Amino acid sequence: MFARLARLARLARLLILAVATLALGGCKDVFQGDSTPDWALINTSKIQAAVRDIVKEQNPYPADIDDNYQAKQQEYSRINEQISELKRSSMQRCLGQQSGAGARVFEGSVPQAITSAASPELHACIKSIETDELILDLKAKAKTFTELQQRRREHDIKVQKIMDETIRQAVASYAVKNDLALIITNEPSIAYNKANQVLDVTGGVITQVLSQPEASQ
Repeated sequence: MFARLARLARLARLLILAVATLALGGCKDVFQGDSTPDWALINTSKIQAAVRDIVKEQNPYPADIDDNYQAKQQEYSRINEQISELKRSSMQRCLGQQSGAGARVFEGSVPQAITSAASPELHACIKSIETDELILDLKAKAKTFTELQQRRREHDIKVQKIMDETIRQAVASYAVKNDLALIITNEPSIAYNKANQVLDVTGGVITQVLSQPEASQ
C-alpha cells in the first residue's frame, strides 16, 4: 500500500511539473502532429485590427457629432485658454485691490492663505470672477463641446460592442464550419495540450468575419 501511495505521489509531482512547464512555455503558432486537432488558437488583436476600420465605416458617427470635429476640438482648447487667462487677470485685479498686495503677480488657483486672510472686499471680488458674463459665456461654449465628446464616447462604446459581437459570431461560425470543438484566444496560457498541437485559425476567422453581412447598430 505504501509503495502504491509513493507511486501516486511521484505521478502527482510529475503532473504538476508538466503543467507548469506547459504554462511557462506557452504555445506554438504552428500545427504539429499527424492528425488535425479539434481545437484551435486565434489572435484576437489581429482580428480586431482587421475588422475595426470596416465596422467603423459601417457605423459612422452621426453628422451632428462628426461635422468639423477637429475644428471644434481646436476651438475648445482656445476657449479653455481664454477662460484661464481671464481668471488670472481678474485674480490679479482683485489682489491689486487688497491692501498691501501691490502689483503682486498671481499664478494658478487661489492660495488658501489669501482666501483665509482676505478682506470681505477681496472675497467678494474673487467670488465675482465665477459670475463674470464673459467667463460664463465661454464656459457654456466649452460645455457644448464636452457634451459632444460624451456622445462620441457613447457611440464608440456601441461600435466596440458591435465589433465584439461580429467577431464572436464569426468565431462560432468558423468553429461549426470546420468541426472545431474549442477555440481559444492567444491571451491565456495553455495549461494542457495532450497532442502538443496548435492550429492557428486567425486568418480563417478574419476571412469569415469579413464575409459576414454588414453589422450595424
